[in-house]
Amino acid sequence: MQSSPNKTNGIGSCLSGIALIVIALALAACGEKPRQPPLPETAPAKLFQSEREALEKAKAVEQVTEKSAENLRQQVEQQSK
Repeated sequence: MQSSPNKTNGIGSCLSGIALIVIALALAACGEKPRQPPLPETAPAKLFQSEREALEKAKAVEQVTEKSAENLRQQVEQQSK
């Protein structure tokens, strides 16, 4: 009879290789990361500034027209009494 090859040696060498890879990755992950200099302070961006100004103007016009319409309604009501 022939002796059967020992299967545990194959598994043991595979596990030791995996263990070495895990240890190497763990050591690489623990390394100090290089620090980046802080970003310089900048003024806030004025995105859509012209659109915001146009919107504010439109709101002001809307208030004036609503007030005019309300005044007109009141005058009509007073004349109809």
